[in-house]
Amino acid sequence: MLITLMMSRDKMPNLNNIKKLISETFTGLSIKKIALLGKGKAGTIYLVNGEIVFKIPLQNEGEIARWQKNEAVVSRFLEGKLEIETPKILYAASECGLYIIGESLLSGIPLSYELCDTYDKETKHDIQRQIGKIVRQLHDIGGNDYSWTGENPETPTECIAEFNEKFRAETAALFSPEEREQVEEIATHYKKISAEAPVPFVLCHHDLHFGNFMFDAKSKQITGLLDFGCAGYAEPARDWHYYFNAKYVLEGYGSTNDKYFSDRQKFHALSHLLDNLNEEIQEKKPHTSLDFIKKYILRGETD
Repeated sequence: MLITLMMSRDKMPNLNNIKKLISETFTGLSIKKIALLGKGKAGTIYLVNGEIVFKIPLQNEGEIARWQKNEAVVSRFLEGKLEIETPKILYAASECGLYIIGESLLSGIPLSYELCDTYDKETKHDIQRQIGKIVRQLHDIGGNDYSWTGENPETPTECIAEFNEKFRAETAALFSPEEREQVEEIATHYKKISAEAPVPFVLCHHDLHFGNFMFDAKSKQITGLLDFGCAGYAEPARDWHYYFNAKYVLEGYGSTNDKYFSDRQKFHALSHLLDNLNEEIQEKKPHTSLDFIKKYILRGETD
């Protein structure tokens, strides 16, 4: 079974094998129907009996395996703590070395930039404020004791090391000498303020793109937040790399009490975009992230 499932990212595991794997792992579960929901970096996702979402990892070790276990730990901690829905872990176990989780299906539909673009300006701003409010709740819930996670907090030192790895020679070559100097100055400044003005860690989601928010199109309200595999403790600005200079998201979030928040946010947004840029280079895709970096991070333009 394990050999059949562990295949390349371009292929899907056989649906009958997935059904057999879930049934053998959770013997009390009767599977009447199963359907493929999608595929992500961590593995494939299936809807069982129209109400349980099963996540099957691509591998039994390394970062992906850790994400699966972290998803279960964080989701259990958050259950009932936010004003919106989060997944309830219904099943979690290892089989054939794979850590499998089954969680409740959240109501609503995934939020998307395309969906938001169908609304008027004020509705868009309200949705952004809702996002900020939800992130604030998440950051406030975690508290100072993160021993329950089993995960070490992500320190600025680690973030800087990751940044340096992302800004490799192949990536740097795409910038002019002046632009490279700007990029390096952002990292240098972040290192300086991290040492001189550290901030308390909070529970961060780490992947707050629109698609991880569930949405009710009728009420125009965000109803849920999912996908906590990457969640962990870090400085608050680490959670804002998708929302650099997003006025209305920050308005919903409220005061950060951090005079260097925008500087930290700029560093994390740049680091995230460099990560995307490296993937685009490797996969020979258009360098969309490079355009974002130059326009929004380096030149400071706004839409």
